[in-house]
Amino acid sequence: MAKAVIQYFSGGYWNFRYGNCYTINDNKQMLASAGSSKGLELILNVEPEEYVSISHTIGLRIVIHNPMDNADPEGNGINIFPGYETDISLSQTIIRRLPAPYKDKCVSYADNAFQQSQTQCMQHCIQEYNYKQCGCVEPSLPSKLNVKRCTVKNTTELCCLDAVINNLAIHGVDCNCPFPCLTTYYNERLTMAKWPSKCLLP
Repeated sequence: MAKAVIQYFSGGYWNFRYGNCYTINDNKQMLASAGSSKGLELILNVEPEEYVSISHTIGLRIVIHNPMDNADPEGNGINIFPGYETDISLSQTIIRRLPAPYKDKCVSYADNAFQQSQTQCMQHCIQEYNYKQCGCVEPSLPSKLNVKRCTVKNTTELCCLDAVINNLAIHGVDCNCPFPCLTTYYNERLTMAKWPSKCLLP
């Protein structure tokens, strides 16, 4: 991988489902022009020999998001398969809403240190349900509660968390998480081809 790309990786974090995660372009570098030859190009090694025994797939999960938002690999993301070249073309959609007294009643999550997006607000709300019912919170979700995190080896706690999610899926949630006043969406279009070709093999 080129040094020019490595410097744009920021500190990693661990995700309960997808393992090690890293952010590219956290310092918000800008492209001067658009086009297939002007974007980011990476060659990545998935290192399958480093996977733990419980891993059931091999590959990568890529999340393309607004630099001001936190990545949400569970809610959004693209699975990238080893042995293929994947091209991702993007189009951006920006939605601007109005706060109260207008009917949108949007809020600016950027002003909240604990809830920097509507997704995080919903996650914190679900964690409150988890703690109320199970006495602990989901270890893979952020929480502003300074309480015990459920143990993945404790089947009673895990079953309780599953029951909470199932109940919320059926009956809905009562969370005060209005729409953000500014939302940026990226619409992705993927094309794939087998990689590498014979001419690139040693």
